Formats: sequence, structure tokens, C-alpha cells
Amino acid sequence: MTEENLVSITFRILDIKVEKFTLSPPEKLNIPELGTEFTFNISTTFELNPKEKTLVWEIFGEIFLEPEKINFCGDIKVSYAYKIENFEEVASVHDGKVTIKDAVLNVLLQISLDTTRGILIEKTSGTNLQRAYFPIISTKRIIEQIKKNIANS
Repeated sequence: MTEENLVSITFRILDIKVEKFTLSPPEKLNIPELGTEFTFNISTTFELNPKEKTLVWEIFGEIFLEPEKINFCGDIKVSYAYKIENFEEVASVHDGKVTIKDAVLNVLLQISLDTTRGILIEKTSGTNLQRAYFPIISTKRIIEQIKKNIANS
């Protein structure tokens, strides 16, 4: 990677909020002790505020017992607010539209996803969903999809 492709970001976490967390009653779930492969529906949204120099990611995940998504096991929604100190260096506003470098989105999304994984592990500890690990996800694919959706809107 050449030096001009490197992006430096100075940020701090302003807030992390678990907006929603639910589990289906254990009697409704017949989960084997080991080997269960849960299926996740994961979605994200983000909002940029150039005036405040902030970015907020929301991570939402639904947990199902099988790939067909028949037996709902639970869900989680967590929001993350970041203050980007060098906002002007990594983002721009043109004609009312805000753009931000992909590398910045990647870093902050990865932190958000990894933190959600840890929160889910803590919240499900000692339950029959304690082995429902939030999957490792390609942030690059998520950001490409978000950009595609923005371009089509």
C-alpha cells in the first residue's frame, strides 16, 4: 500500500447503547448442547453529522435456530456514536451530500461489529444461546452494499 492510500483517523467513542436485546423463552427453544449452528440476519445503518463531527453506527442482529429462519431465538440492536476529531480530513460535504473515506467506515464498523459480538457473548452467557456467536463479517462487503444503496436512491 502506498503512502498516499493511508488514512489517519483521530476519533473517540462518545457512546455505546444497547437499544434492544430479547431472547425467546427457553422452553420454546430446543437447542442441542453442542454443534448448533445459528443463523443471523445482520443489518447496519450509519449517520454522519458534519457539524458535530460525528458518525453513528447501528448494528442490528436477529438470531435464528436454522438457515430457513423459522425459529426466532432473539435479537440485539446496539448503537455506537463516534466523534471524528479530524472530520475535515476524512470526509467532505458537496452539494449537501456528505462522503467519508471507506477506510474510516471500515475501521469504525469493524469496532462496532466486534463490540456487538462481545456484548452478545456477555448477554447470552448462561443461557441456551451462549454458543450463538455473532459471525465475523466482511466490512468491505457491507460498505459496498451501503454505497450501492445510496447510489440507487
